[in-house]
Amino acid sequence: MTKIISSQKILLFFLALSLLTVSLASIKFFKPSNSKYTYVTVKLSQGYWWVQTPSPKEWYINNINKNDKQYDFLGNPIAEMLVLRHYPVFNPQTNTIGYDTYLDLKLLTSYNPKTQAYSFNRNKLLVGAPIELEFSSSSFTATIINISPTPPSPNYQEKTITLSKKNSYPWEYNAIQVGDVMSDGEQKVFEVLEKSYIPTQTLYSDQYGNLVPGNLTKTTYITIKAKVLVTNEHDKLIFAEEYPLVTNISLPIITDNYNYSDFVVGKVE
Repeated sequence: MTKIISSQKILLFFLALSLLTVSLASIKFFKPSNSKYTYVTVKLSQGYWWVQTPSPKEWYINNINKNDKQYDFLGNPIAEMLVLRHYPVFNPQTNTIGYDTYLDLKLLTSYNPKTQAYSFNRNKLLVGAPIELEFSSSSFTATIINISPTPPSPNYQEKTITLSKKNSYPWEYNAIQVGDVMSDGEQKVFEVLEKSYIPTQTLYSDQYGNLVPGNLTKTTYITIKAKVLVTNEHDKLIFAEEYPLVTNISLPIITDNYNYSDFVVGKVE
C-alpha cells in the first residue's frame, strides 16, 4: 500500500514538472522577440473594417473606458488606452451628431531591425493601416495615424479667433452664451468670450424671381470672439486633430447650446 502511494506521488510530481516545463516553454515561445512598448495614435471607426461608421455615435463613445487594457491568452497586458479624445460632428443628411474619435494607445509590439517595422498581434504597424482591438469594455477597428517609440506630446497652443455668421435668425443670438464651451473629453478646446450682432434684413425673390417688399425678412449678422485650443504641426495650426485654423473656413464646433459649424473664421490672433 505504501509503495502504491509513493508511486502515485512520484507520478504526480513528474506530471506537475512536465506541465511546468511546457508552460515555461509556451511563454518563451509566444513572447515576441525584441518586444517593446510602442505608442500609436488611431482614429476610431464603429464596426469592422468592411462596414465602418466614420463618426461613431455617443452611445458607442460612452462605452469606451480610458485606461482599459487588452490581454493575451496568458493574461498579459498587450494594449492600453492612454488618452481618449472625441469631437462632435453634425451630419445634415441624417440630422444626427457623431464623434470624430482619437485614441492614444500603448502597445506591446515586436520590432524587426531588418525591416525597421513594428508588429502587433502579428500585423505590421503602418500609418494608414487598420488595426483591430478588443478591450474588456469595447471592441473596435481604427486607422493608425501616428507611430512613436515615446508617448505622444502634442504642441498645444491657445488662439483667439473671430467667428461670424450672416443671415442668422434673430433667436440664434440669444442661444449663444458667453462662457459656452466644447470639450474633447480631456480638456476644453473652445470657449465663447464675447458676442455681438447687427440687425439686418434679407430680401428674397418670389417664385418668379421678382424682389418684392413682402419677402423682406429680418435677420442678424452675428460676430463672436472665442478661445480655441489648437496644435502646431509643421508650423500649421490644427483644430480638432485635422482641421486647419485659417481665415474664411468653417470649423466643426458644437456645444450643448449651439451648433457653430456655419460660422466662418474671420480672424486668428
